[in-house]
Amino acid sequence: MASRSEKARQKRTSDRRNKPLGFEQLEERLMNTINGLESNLNLLSNSSSLGASYLLSNTPPSIQSALRLTGGTQVRGNSTTASVLGADDKPEANLIYNWRATSTPIGGTVTFGKTGTNAAKQTSLTFNMPGSYTVQVAVQDREGASTTSTLRFTVAQTFTSLVVKTADNRTVGAGTTLSLDGASQRFTVQALDQFGTLMATQPTIAWRTTTTPASSTARFASEAGGTTISVNKAGTYALRASSGNVKVEFSLRVNQTLTSLSLTNANGTKIPPTQTMIVDGTSSKLTLRGLDQFGNAMTTPPTFSWSTSAAPTGGSATTSLSAGTTTVSFTRAGSYTVLARSGSFSSPLRFQVSQVLSSISAVGSNGIAIGSNATTTVTGSTSSFTLRGLDQFGQPILTLPNIVWSTKTSPSGGTATVAVSNNTSNVTFTRAGSYIVRGTSGIAAIELKFQVASTLTRLGVTPGTASLLVGATQQFQASGVDQFGQAMASVPSVTWSSTAGTINTQGSLVAASRVGSFTVTATSGGVSSTASIQVTAASSSTNATLKNAAIANLVNTLYADSQITRLEMIQILRSAGTDGSVDATELTDFQSLVSSTVYVMPSYVRELARDVVNNNPANRFFRGQAAGNLAAGSSAALLNNLVDKWFLGADDPVISNSS
Repeated sequence: MASRSEKARQKRTSDRRNKPLGFEQLEERLMNTINGLESNLNLLSNSSSLGASYLLSNTPPSIQSALRLTGGTQVRGNSTTASVLGADDKPEANLIYNWRATSTPIGGTVTFGKTGTNAAKQTSLTFNMPGSYTVQVAVQDREGASTTSTLRFTVAQTFTSLVVKTADNRTVGAGTTLSLDGASQRFTVQALDQFGTLMATQPTIAWRTTTTPASSTARFASEAGGTTISVNKAGTYALRASSGNVKVEFSLRVNQTLTSLSLTNANGTKIPPTQTMIVDGTSSKLTLRGLDQFGNAMTTPPTFSWSTSAAPTGGSATTSLSAGTTTVSFTRAGSYTVLARSGSFSSPLRFQVSQVLSSISAVGSNGIAIGSNATTTVTGSTSSFTLRGLDQFGQPILTLPNIVWSTKTSPSGGTATVAVSNNTSNVTFTRAGSYIVRGTSGIAAIELKFQVASTLTRLGVTPGTASLLVGATQQFQASGVDQFGQAMASVPSVTWSSTAGTINTQGSLVAASRVGSFTVTATSGGVSSTASIQVTAASSSTNATLKNAAIANLVNTLYADSQITRLEMIQILRSAGTDGSVDATELTDFQSLVSSTVYVMPSYVRELARDVVNNNPANRFFRGQAAGNLAAGSSAALLNNLVDKWFLGADDPVISNSS
């Protein structure tokens, strides 16, 4: 039964086989230390061989120079030289070196040139196969104490020779000549290692001809499992297969035989007989030649006859020959088969003529064609049209290819988007104006012009509500929004009507002589909008001379307490500027208000208001800038400045110089 230390050594050996080489140095030192300790323990436990005191005085040998191989840890041949050097407390010449292989590949062996002597510190190692090996040398002194040095290394397969075989597994000897009746011959090449076995990884084999018949060429096509040589002329070819410095040479004698026809397109590309040629135009240019088994054109060009064996309904194919080029012309898209014959040989030529969009036209929803020379007027936000396409033969294309749309011109801020649904194209606009949209597909293009009119879709009346005294005047304005939600610069042809009195064509209303709720209506085309009017009777304190409905209503409201205060007068005066200017009616009403004795107000309020609405030399300037008296048409800014001047004391003096 193996001792515990022996089992540990076996486990360490097994573990070492599975560790990467990066661990070898550390592992070797550990093994050397452990082996030395085990040797000493063995000696100490064997009291029959030596006295205990002697054993304790003996120092086990050590490794001075670790086991190494000449040339490193990768062996390229079938043998190598190994060396190691021990050290001891006694002369090194007393040491014995015992060699053994601790691990080998399955079936592998190691033969040591020398072992068991002091001279075996350097010995030869001979192997029978490639793989991973581990060898160990035990260095033992005369007392039996020992230590070991171990090295793991690899015997690599080394490419040594080549063997060439034919497709039927015949070995081609170096210097022999093969006979061939065809145009090609397949060979396999096997690379052998230094042991005469197949290389695990076969190297790349280079083929070449060392001599060939005059004006001939040879092509080598390598693929998985072998290489095929194809030649273009009869004669004897000297061949060489090599990889690195290893080579094998032999000869191939070939005889000539006519075997096939060859077809190439206008670009000189060879076309296999079974390939269908795609034609995007109306014709295809071809060159047909007779070839021998070497793929070379025959010395005398053959004459070919043509026939159509298949064509689409209504289609036909015709051929013409010019300067060695045959042109096959078609009359309709579809599948064609054309036969080319020369003697007993024939070759079917297959064509697929594709429909190519050559022109695009558009038809509007009214069935009228639209295009680049006509402008389509759009009153809404969309326009529909149907696209039609013709191919290179002028035939309709049932399924149009994808059309790429872009907006060539558009109004500022406007965009046009084209969407296709059920063969109908819809262009959607975002703003009124002129548009040109362009659709392209390949070489075909179309441009469509649209004039999108601003169409009234919603009316607004300002003010939307009003409260008027009997007989008062109110100005109404109509505004319009088009189909894109944009305000229209002008509303076309507005018709005004009212149940509250009379209103003219400009929207100026004179309130009815009776009180009640009434409406004002603005109509343009089929669009209308209304405003609500409340006509009330003048109070006993209201001066009927106030003609502006807004001013009269405001005064009537503020005078409900039978007095106009300073702040109320400021509010009344500023109300006239909300539309940007003071008109003649508003100015007259202000002057009547401040001069009338009907309205009760503090005397200073009346006097300040007179300074605002009547002439006063002090109104010439405001804060050092030219101002002036209030007049019909004066700006709201002037009105507000005069109110600030008199009521708020805002006319601060301007300092003309720093002193």
